[in-house]
Amino acid sequence: MKTDKHILVAFLANLGLAVIGIISGFITGSFAIISNSLHSLGDGITVGISFFLERKSKNGPDKTHTFGYARYSLLGSLITNMFLLVGAVTIIIESLHGLHEAEEIELSGMLGLAIFGAVANFIAAFATRHGHTHNERAVSLHSVQDVLSWLAIIIGAIVMQQTGFMQIDAILSICIAIYILVRVLREFLGSLYIMLDKTPPEVDYDDLCDKLLGVDGVLGLHHVHLWSLDGVNNCATLHCLIADNADACKVKVDLREVLASAGFNHSTIEIEHDGEHCKTSRCKLKQPRLRH
Repeated sequence: MKTDKHILVAFLANLGLAVIGIISGFITGSFAIISNSLHSLGDGITVGISFFLERKSKNGPDKTHTFGYARYSLLGSLITNMFLLVGAVTIIIESLHGLHEAEEIELSGMLGLAIFGAVANFIAAFATRHGHTHNERAVSLHSVQDVLSWLAIIIGAIVMQQTGFMQIDAILSICIAIYILVRVLREFLGSLYIMLDKTPPEVDYDDLCDKLLGVDGVLGLHHVHLWSLDGVNNCATLHCLIADNADACKVKVDLREVLASAGFNHSTIEIEHDGEHCKTSRCKLKQPRLRH
């Protein structure tokens, strides 16, 4: 599949760049190179997981994973983001020391590697620029952001060559690390919210329930559960109380249309008739959400 090949190109670009960058960063003495290379390593790991799961997801659900393997990508994301968080904090601490004790940096090597890094990430961004899957679009965004980070390092190297202001490397390193930290925290929390089965952020719970209650024949709703498997595939389950003279099949079809329009591609609907008592213990704790 083209998607697999595109993600593989981005994976190889990020991983190769990270290995070369970390080694070269220590050789040149540039904290900015090291911080950006660690970022590339994290991206490389993430893209590698995305590549594996892109292929794995094609197998579909099985007896042990009845919802499929989508949550494995979230686990990989949490692990990778934890690695990046630790790396970013470490770089900030080391760079703060560098502000007071600026070391000599081999500028030509730093500038050459930064140019190489910008080109490598540009290739990855170009390969995934027309992404159709969630993974491919995320990889493309990472690559574009990495291009900007390497461009910042290029500017820093030029400034040091022209002015001799060596602390600019530590300052850029801190800026890059903070940028990574903010972005990773956002992605980490997003993955964590999905793992905790929170209502998808793009869904207004009350508004959706009002639309469901607007379906002809519906008297009330309870046990409404909304969650996402991976940030793309959203699921819904609910109990629906209908009038005795209502057509249960038509009500189900209409409810699924409302859910589908709200981005839910998997729904389970249990129909209950007026006067029927739901025996589920949680239902005793909450009255049905009735039509006003």
